[in-house]
Parts: sequence; C-alpha cells; structure tokens
Amino acid sequence: MVLGNMMASLSTKFYQFLLSQGFCVSLGLGLVFTPALAVQSQWFLRHRGFVVGFVMSGQMIGGIIWPILANRLLNFDGISYAWTLRIIGFMQLGLMAAAVLLVRRRFSHPVESDSLPFRKYFTDPQTMLLTAAIFLMNLGIYIPWFYITPYASQQGETTSLAFYDAAILNAGAFAGCYALGLIADSGLGFFNSVMIATFSCTVVAFAWIGCHSDAGVIVWAIAYGIVPGALQAIFSPCISMMAPSPEVIGSWNGICITISSFAALASAPVAGQLIDNAGGTDYLAMQLFTAVSLAVSCAFFIAARFWFSRSPFV
Repeated sequence: MVLGNMMASLSTKFYQFLLSQGFCVSLGLGLVFTPALAVQSQWFLRHRGFVVGFVMSGQMIGGIIWPILANRLLNFDGISYAWTLRIIGFMQLGLMAAAVLLVRRRFSHPVESDSLPFRKYFTDPQTMLLTAAIFLMNLGIYIPWFYITPYASQQGETTSLAFYDAAILNAGAFAGCYALGLIADSGLGFFNSVMIATFSCTVVAFAWIGCHSDAGVIVWAIAYGIVPGALQAIFSPCISMMAPSPEVIGSWNGICITISSFAALASAPVAGQLIDNAGGTDYLAMQLFTAVSLAVSCAFFIAARFWFSRSPFV
C-alpha cells in the first residue's frame, strides 16, 4: 500500500498510475483486508456480529477522513498532488505498523493439513451459492462510492460539496456497521440480517434515480451509506458459519472474498461504460445496473439462507 502510493506520487504516465495505484495499492489492500476481517470470527462467537461491525467501522472512519484530508490538502492548502499522496503514504506506514503488531490469529497452526481447502470449498453447494450472492453484491454495492461525486457535480453541486459526498457515504456506513451487528447478535441471526440489509440496499439504490437536488443527493448518500455499511459488516459471519471447522474460517473468508473481488474490480469499469454509452451525462443505466445487481444478490442470499437452515433465527 505504502509503496504503491509513493510510486504514484512519482508517476506521470497512465501505465505508471495503473501499476502503482491500480495494481500495487490494490494488492496491498486485498492482502490487508481479508485477514483483518476474518480473524474476528476466530476469536468471537456470541458477539461476532458486533465485533466484525466494530472492525468494519474503522474502515468507514478512514473513508470519512481520507476524502476530507485530500480535499483540504489539494484544494485549500495548495499542496501538490504528489505530496498529497506522499503524506497519505507516510500516514499509512504508521497505521499499518500498528496493525501488523495488533492483528493475531487465534489458532497458531492449522489443525487440518489442508490449510487452503479449495476442494472442500468448491464442492460445497451451499458455500458456492453464498459466494454467488456476495459476488453479485460486490458487482453493485461499491458503484456509488466511485460515482457519487461526479453525479452530484452533474446535478449542480459545487465541486467542494460534491467532494464530501464520499465522506457522507462513509459516515452513514459507520452507523450501519454497528446497528446491524448488534441486531444480528440479539437473536435475529446473521442470515436474516444480511437478507434484510440487501433488500434495504436494493430499495435505496433504486431511489437514487429520483435524486436530482443538492439536498436529495446528500440525504440519499446518508441513507445508502447506512445499509451497505450494515451489509459489509454482516456478510463475513455468514461465510464463517459455512466453514466446516473454526480452523478454516480464515481460508473460507479468503477464498470467498478473493472470488468476489473480481466483481468489485469489474463494477466501476462496467458502470463507467454504461455512462459513456449514454453520452456521459445520463446516469440512469448505471443506477439501474447498481440496483438490479443488488436485487439479484438479495434473491441469492434468500436461497442460501433457507438452504442452510429452516430455523426462523439464523
């Protein structure tokens, strides 16, 4: 992560940004995200939803801080783009040094010899159905984070205000992480919670089509932030419940998140192409793609939930 941002600060050509920001930073983020998220499910069972939500809320705090920090440095303090990236890189260096010291898995050595149980994973139909649901979720859920700022500018917001919309999304997600984790722990269950969150996310995504004013976009950003924040906090415990033993929870999460990451990789380019096909100013096709992806994901989550258990609270 740090190397990618530092190299991006020296980049001047497209292929250089592609290698530094597009590949190096993304590789670092992927390697950091999965173990930091999966390890919570090894340590906690009764309060797993709250704990995973608590950890995910840290990501949302970062999502609030980074856009505001970049906006202040670039647009108010006169700091160059290169030095803005270097400042971010130095901050990440300190933060990640602390993370490396603090994150520790519960099981020092895998009990099972197959530490990467690909065969078990890909031959379990319930796990594959849940993986498909998460893949479809990732295909649509992150699109607003990429396009809320240009959409707000196109609707007439000032550049400065539009810049903060991503931070507003993350502020809503911060609240959502806590709320649904606590609800899931209280007895509703992880699968029921993820079904409700996906359905709510779908409804709010369709509501994006009707937002055309400054106030409408801001209110929508808060509402949309809450439900994806809740959804992102609760899907990992569902994966962990599918794992055949506690020792492979990390592997189960890692395989699932790796597969679904390809959907997250494709989502922004697909959405951008839909906007380009509509002339660059009409966001309707992109908004429909976001909402429909989440709607189909909801249907898959419902199927996975009832295949996994017919109990009313799971």
